[in-house]
Amino acid sequence: MAFYAKAAWAFAFAALFLGVIQSRGLEAQTKTTPPAPIVRVGIETGNNPLSHTNAQGQPSGFLIDLIQAIAKERNLQPVVDYRPWDVLMGDFKAGKIDVLANLVFTSEHDNFADFSIAHLSLPGVIYIRKGDDSIRTAEDLRAKRFAAVPGSYSHDIAVKHGWGQNLFASTSPIDCLRRLDAGGVDAVIATRFSTETIIKEQNLTRIQPAPFAIGDIRFRYHLAVLRGQDQLLQELNTGLIALRNNGVYDDLYEKWISPLEPRKLRWTDFRPYQFPSIILILALLTAFWLQRRLLSRMRHQAAALKTSEERLTLALEGSQDAFWDWDIATNKVARSERWTLMLNHPELTDTGIEALDSLIHPDDLAHARHARELTQTQGHARTEYRIRDRNGRWLWILDRGKVVARDANGRPSRITGAATDITARKRIEEALGRSQALLEQSQRAAEIGGWEYDVATDQFYWTLQAFRIHDLDSEVVSPSLDLLFSLYKSTTESVIRNAFQNALKEGVSFDIELEMQTASQRPIWVRTIGRAEKNTTQVVRIYGSFQDITHRKKADEERQKLQAKMQEAQKLESLGVLAGGIAHDFNNLLTVIMGNASLAKENPNDVPAALHQIETATQRAADLCRQMLAYAGKGRTTMECIDLNTIVTDTTHLLRLSISKTAALE
Repeated sequence: MAFYAKAAWAFAFAALFLGVIQSRGLEAQTKTTPPAPIVRVGIETGNNPLSHTNAQGQPSGFLIDLIQAIAKERNLQPVVDYRPWDVLMGDFKAGKIDVLANLVFTSEHDNFADFSIAHLSLPGVIYIRKGDDSIRTAEDLRAKRFAAVPGSYSHDIAVKHGWGQNLFASTSPIDCLRRLDAGGVDAVIATRFSTETIIKEQNLTRIQPAPFAIGDIRFRYHLAVLRGQDQLLQELNTGLIALRNNGVYDDLYEKWISPLEPRKLRWTDFRPYQFPSIILILALLTAFWLQRRLLSRMRHQAAALKTSEERLTLALEGSQDAFWDWDIATNKVARSERWTLMLNHPELTDTGIEALDSLIHPDDLAHARHARELTQTQGHARTEYRIRDRNGRWLWILDRGKVVARDANGRPSRITGAATDITARKRIEEALGRSQALLEQSQRAAEIGGWEYDVATDQFYWTLQAFRIHDLDSEVVSPSLDLLFSLYKSTTESVIRNAFQNALKEGVSFDIELEMQTASQRPIWVRTIGRAEKNTTQVVRIYGSFQDITHRKKADEERQKLQAKMQEAQKLESLGVLAGGIAHDFNNLLTVIMGNASLAKENPNDVPAALHQIETATQRAADLCRQMLAYAGKGRTTMECIDLNTIVTDTTHLLRLSISKTAALE
């Protein structure tokens, strides 16, 4: 009987082995292995048995084996960077490391990293020196000296509880425990799992757990990637799920973790009893043969449910939404941890639906309550409201709710929903609204309207001020190039058309001022500026501005008229001065003539000289008349060679008479 039992057992294992070999062979025939991408993984030194250096000087431990198993499962090529934690954290933030192992999720870490599903969860313990009776409660730790690795979860816990007043930076967990054993510090926060291993290896004899426990200290370790590395995060999560399903994770846990943490019983524990159990197993197999198909179906359903739950867990952990579940009968609301991260109110985790009312902005409270009523009556609703966090800041929340269960009478019995922090979006919308309003006011004050022409879609876009300039209603009229050209006069339409064509074909900018009539037949002057935007080969966009310059044109015309009048007045004034000077000069010439005539009458001997002076004065008078005619444009013109020096000298006399006596002519 024993022989047949052994033979049956051997045959069963042989069949199973051949089936596995055959299935793997088929998979190898149908699959091609792509080249394995390189993934740089940072692992902290001195955290045995999670990570340590073996006798050959190579990194070893639970994390090393876990990374290699994930890499094998997902066809990755890991490169382990085995250094102190503070160095790894700096390189990770700088992008020199792709994956950082054993990073605990905190709000600070969430600012720059995305986290995989947890691969290990261990309770935290506070260790003190043996015989230290001064530490009996958590309050006694505030004035004590702590040792922690900068940037580690232990460091964050110490700071969070106010234990970091005397915080000493260390390079590794081993260094922290050595300081505690030597009396350099008073306390260290660590996991019992790693600490017991380090104490044993380092022969540290003066360390013991504190006589009290802190319930909220738990090290949930994740594999972290930088924000935005979604593909790599998916590979890590998929690998972790596969390792849990195929039992590899359990093997690694038993190899490294079980010596200090409770482990599950495995088949190897029952190996001494395998042969006596074969008979019982065969009997049970016969008894449950009819149930085999049912059990197989249940296993498939359980596996599918497990996969679904893990995917849901991944989605919830990766989402930035805060989820809530309202049991209407008990008025209890289960809220996710995201609420605590957003509002910093841990007490809101399991409370009534009205627990948030005291935090909601008074102006938004009615909207929030109305949304709850709509959810119960319509089955779903959404609303936006402001809520105050523990620091006094107002956050904008987008809250959505939906009925997921009803009682026998059809009344809602359970409502679930999600809330999203939209504060950043609201600030952007407010800033955009202010910018648009300021732009509109500025354009209206400057009477400038913007425009844009999309060449690919043949769409023409105007700002509101552009519609106002052309007396068009933006709610009724859609702008187009043909509409714009039709508003210009026949004499100016060709100018604006040619400018647009040159910009469209050659990318030539233009800046022109043309007269046009608006849609209400109001004549105006418009300055149109256009700039062309090109890609590598052609113009894709033309944009610019319209400016109503009618007032400026009228002002220019008035200024030109005024300037002409001023010039006319100045001309008349200069003519008056010139006339006075000429009259004075004529008076001098007549005085010469009359004086010499009187001398000729009185003394006949002076007649020739007097006649000569009279003749000279008469010629001067004639020259003066010719100059006046030339100045008035009435003189005769002859072509002859002249002496410029003489002309200048003669003209100087006439100019000297026309200027003020207080001015000097050079």
